Amino acid sequence: QSTVTIVTAETGAGKSTQVPQYLLDEGLRVVVTQPRRLAASSVAERVAEERGSKFGGEVGFRTAFERCDSADTWCLFVTDGLALVREVAAGGSCDGLVLDEVHEWNVNMEVLVAWAKIQVAKDPNFRVVVMSATLKAEELSSYFGKAPVIAVPGRLHPVEVGKAGFGMIEDVKALIEQGRNVLVFQPGKREIAEMVGALQKDETVSAEVLPLHGELEPSEQAKCFAHYTHPKVVVSTKVAQTSVTIDDIDAVVDSGEERRIELVDGVETLTLAPISLADSAQRKGRAGRTKPGIYIDHCRSADRLEFPRAEILRVRLDQAVLRLLIHGFDLEEME
Repeated sequence: QSTVTIVTAETGAGKSTQVPQYLLDEGLRVVVTQPRRLAASSVAERVAEERGSKFGGEVGFRTAFERCDSADTWCLFVTDGLALVREVAAGGSCDGLVLDEVHEWNVNMEVLVAWAKIQVAKDPNFRVVVMSATLKAEELSSYFGKAPVIAVPGRLHPVEVGKAGFGMIEDVKALIEQGRNVLVFQPGKREIAEMVGALQKDETVSAEVLPLHGELEPSEQAKCFAHYTHPKVVVSTKVAQTSVTIDDIDAVVDSGEERRIELVDGVETLTLAPISLADSAQRKGRAGRTKPGIYIDHCRSADRLEFPRAEILRVRLDQAVLRLLIHGFDLEEME
């Protein structure tokens, strides 16, 4: 029996909320990593609600800056920094590690997967679950010595691909007039603020228009998940692409762009670039969670990767090397 399990589940299968509960029900103390603070706190809160327990009791969360957990916490959601995960997972204080949203392949995730392999070799009782919506599962299974792969189908309603109009705002207004709740993906805070401002000033728009990104206060983020008697528009960064689910969305308007770090002649630059086809498919899936939806893609680039290029291939690694050395790991020796 393998101590590592790979889970690939379509958007909408509920892997982020259900798999940790299955492990809890087996009497295991688990740590669940998320790539963003907003996901760590909101998914933890949802799991606590589903289990009917006080948030911060059986289920809690912790990031580098905030926490809501206790000595009674058996399922702890954390952000994916190695220092935090080692602190709560090393030393026998937990029975297993769930790595969620592995397909993002940021440097932290690369390091965590390599560290998890070392932990499994050291402790045959330590369990690891690797989860993703889009993943080359067989390659990861091979990395962990032919670990079993569980593929879970989602429960998505049909999503129509609509034709992009003259501009994103015009498409959003047309969807509002149809009575739809719209999720708009923008690459950054500036673009979000510009679109939210434009929609709020437009007297013909009868909708709740809300921004969503990781730097908002929790009370502001919570407004995006509330239900309203009139249509709502949530303008978000890629934070709403995975883990975080706004359950009443039935339309997505996508800029098809993201800001990501790229290494150019040895210098890190923040570049505006088209998202991959896998990311586009995930964003499309956000429109079909509870009823049939529509997805409108405004990406103009014909040159799009099938999967996003891993961060470790496009950033400087000096900081990662030094951070690992502080914790006693030589990057050269990690697979």
